[in-house]
Amino acid sequence: MGSSPHFRPGLAAIASAALLAGCAKPPAPGPPVPRVAEQLLPFLADPAEDCPAAGDLAAEASSISRRLRLSGDSTWALARAAELRERDPASLAARVLRAQALVVAGRASEAFAGLQGSDFWLPECLPLSLIYGRAAEEAGELLEAYLRYGAASALSETASARMTALSAAAIGQGRRRFLDELAKGHVERTAMTAETLLRLWPQSEAALRSVMELGEALGDANRELAAVRALQVAAPDDPALKRRRGRLEIECGDARTGLRLIEDLAAQNPRDAGLAAELARARFEWRLLNAPEPVRRLRHKPGITRGELAMLIYWMVPQTRTARPVDGRIASDVLEHHGREEIVRIVNLGVMSVDETLHRFAPDAPLRRGEAVAALVRLLRIVAGPASCAGDRESGREGICAAAQECALAADAADCQSGAALSGRDAVDLLAATLDRIGSD
Repeated sequence: MGSSPHFRPGLAAIASAALLAGCAKPPAPGPPVPRVAEQLLPFLADPAEDCPAAGDLAAEASSISRRLRLSGDSTWALARAAELRERDPASLAARVLRAQALVVAGRASEAFAGLQGSDFWLPECLPLSLIYGRAAEEAGELLEAYLRYGAASALSETASARMTALSAAAIGQGRRRFLDELAKGHVERTAMTAETLLRLWPQSEAALRSVMELGEALGDANRELAAVRALQVAAPDDPALKRRRGRLEIECGDARTGLRLIEDLAAQNPRDAGLAAELARARFEWRLLNAPEPVRRLRHKPGITRGELAMLIYWMVPQTRTARPVDGRIASDVLEHHGREEIVRIVNLGVMSVDETLHRFAPDAPLRRGEAVAALVRLLRIVAGPASCAGDRESGREGICAAAQECALAADAADCQSGAALSGRDAVDLLAATLDRIGSD
């Protein structure tokens, strides 16, 4: 059969078209469909489920949240959440939805800030706890995340697992936060952080050390002692804890235990001058605790008398009960005083003076600081001798004041001669400082 004259060109055209079709570029893909990261899905719970207080907009929020989980379209979800909140600013479901959309959008810090500033915190609302915890975790607020996961841990394996995983890091962050707040003097926030650590991790070193340091900062010896005792259970041989506990036991706990702790440390470190001084102070406190009741009460008095200082010195400085008197002075106005024997002894040692003309000691007269300083300088000279810081200076006012400044019992001449009344606390501290110079035990 003959071929048509148009047949070959037709075949060529078809072949050419086929070749061109094979070389053509495929159609350009459309915009990528956003998807939610797999690890986020467990934290995007339905706002309407397991949340009794979800509110009237719960069903709409639930529908939007479901679409967010399927599409990952956080921009659209945020816009819908804003519309819901305009209709009902108090809607819990709308607030949960907004936080979910922000976390999906990678704006966890913004989600955390929005939840943190809310006036509702409902542990029984599982969707809220989950997204709150996740937002806090991604924002680096691990202590807060641990708290929020903890609120949901009984209802959610996801929350329970994250709570366990974050525990060590959350403790560390809480401890660092406490130290920073303490350094800045933010007392209320420091106390809140310490209490949170103790509530969440009651036996942890971080919590107990924070409570101990808080007690010290607040001057709360009982709080501090309770923490030190608990810390010692895990570290019974820690010398710093032993030393601190010794001081605190003497101050507000079991004084016998406190003295034993410091005696043991001093025996183990015989060349430690600081411990030797601490032991002397501990023994001083022990003697004060075992002194007669009128002497023990002196520490708490706003002002003490001359007779009370004589009694304090007598009972707190053992050497005064064995030293040889230098005089036999008589003070007619102490014969009926309840501290007669102590006063006579201190007077006859030359520690305190009697009016030479009237032969009166004035035991009930208010004690002045200058009188106390002079008496303690004389005590130093009598008990410690010329080798002490009081030296062998003249006994006049100038010599007394020079010795008082040398022994750090007075800041200057004005302090040495001050006529200000002396409190019991100040008198006890001044006598303790004097005994530090004596090296008395």
